[in-house]
Amino acid sequence: MKSPKPTEVCFSVDTEFSIGGNFEDPNLSPIAERMVLGTIDGKEHRLGFLLDVFRKFGVQATFFVEALQAAYFGDEPMGGIARRIAQA
Repeated sequence: MKSPKPTEVCFSVDTEFSIGGNFEDPNLSPIAERMVLGTIDGKEHRLGFLLDVFRKFGVQATFFVEALQAAYFGDEPMGGIARRIAQA
């Protein structure tokens, strides 16, 4: 019996900040790095976790970085995150 072809998987990651309901309620604060990094007790459970797992297993992934947010948040902090992703 012939072995089946391996399944190909594509990892696609949306990388964006959240306006955090600020458009509806100006008293609410937008969520920037915390949304992408997911840091809890000094450990990243979102971006850092994904980059570590992809590196550990030699997996390539595509990250979609939402660029329009720069109009609200400025070029940074997403610029640093995008450079980090590209470096990984």
